[in-house]
Amino acid sequence: MAPERTSMHLTLHVGAHKTASTTFQHLLRMSRDEFERCGVTVVGKSYVSGNEDLYRSGPRRALAKDSSKESLEAFATAYTEFIKALPTDSVILSDEDILGRLFKPDSGFYPDSGAKLSTLLDHLKPSSVCVILYVRSQPGYMESCFKELFNMGTPMLFERYLTGVDIETMSWLSLADSLKDVVGSNALIVRPYENIRLVGASTEFSAMVGQSTPGAGAIKLDAKTVSNVSLGPGARLRIWRAKQKKMKRAQIRAIAHNLRQNANPARSDKLLPAMYHDAMIRHYAAENTELFRKYMPDFDPAALGYA
Repeated sequence: MAPERTSMHLTLHVGAHKTASTTFQHLLRMSRDEFERCGVTVVGKSYVSGNEDLYRSGPRRALAKDSSKESLEAFATAYTEFIKALPTDSVILSDEDILGRLFKPDSGFYPDSGAKLSTLLDHLKPSSVCVILYVRSQPGYMESCFKELFNMGTPMLFERYLTGVDIETMSWLSLADSLKDVVGSNALIVRPYENIRLVGASTEFSAMVGQSTPGAGAIKLDAKTVSNVSLGPGARLRIWRAKQKKMKRAQIRAIAHNLRQNANPARSDKLLPAMYHDAMIRHYAAENTELFRKYMPDFDPAALGYA
């Protein structure tokens, strides 16, 4: 068991899925040396040490499939021993799977997120914590989840996908409130994914890291920064597999393009037909407006497509 730390700040980026989390994790890895000079250790999905991929442990994989108390305890214990063994007292941890599995029809909207976060923090006991949640307009989120099915090798017609989606479950306000109940309103940062598209990933994520992590305000995340993180055999295998799938992905893009064209010729740049898009916006307009009022008062929900 790792020794108890007297103080530790934890910046916990929990996603959500489909909100540029992979881009953020890439930027963190690219700036790893600069963070360490500032006394901050960054942990992401490809954190490799001695050719061992420490971020893909058994407990972590079990968490994605099983939210039982025993699995949560095992996950939190493994995470605690790993993080407390890190060389600094300030840690940035990015893992959208802490919220639960990617949204799927009939499974609810991250129903175990509060319990998972609470269990992890109960084990870690950081002296201070900041939780970061990015949200995305419900129509854009649903489109991206559908496209993910293609990337995962399980394509289906968009019309079939829509029949299994319950739009009433996709509540960002409820998710933010559940996280706030765990860490408190002052320790929760909620940001709109759409702002990344407006200002750029480097600008948005650099500002967010500076706001959430003491001592990291001067760090500018830059994708061109050279990383010294060596790739272990698991990471090299994933890269090889990705290259093998290059032709398949090209075919998938062609299929998705055809689906977009067939969904609604008047909105060929959007996968979601206008009828569903507008219905979701109307359904969540009041709730999203409250979400912005409580957690993102500096942004206009209507301008970003939430109301």
